Amino acid sequence: MGCPLLDQMPSRSYDRGQTHVVEVDITDDMRGPSGAVHGGLIASLVDRAGAFAAHRASGCSVATSSVALNYLAAAEAGPLQASATMLRSGRRQGVVEVRVHDAGSGGVLVATALLTLSYRAEGGRP
Repeated sequence: MGCPLLDQMPSRSYDRGQTHVVEVDITDDMRGPSGAVHGGLIASLVDRAGAFAAHRASGCSVATSSVALNYLAAAEAGPLQASATMLRSGRRQGVVEVRVHDAGSGGVLVATALLTLSYRAEGGRP
């Protein structure tokens, strides 16, 4: 997924129309004491999906500027599916919405997020 730590997770990445989807299989070492997936892992998944959607839409390297993340339900079964949709692509920044579902629990909505990503100078915004 572009990061050595995240690359160790069993995952898949694909496009569904204008939406970029990242799926991660849940393993026991991703669970906290309650048996649910650790929130930090969900945050990393959100960031990865959002950054790729912004990169794909802009053609530029991106850096996350801000994240507003809401946890709505425990993720327990998996795989987790993070669907990222570009809402706006400006000259210097883009805004992406990400929704995370637990596919193995009937598609329950686990988290929603809104990310602002800055386009990196070396990529140069077209």
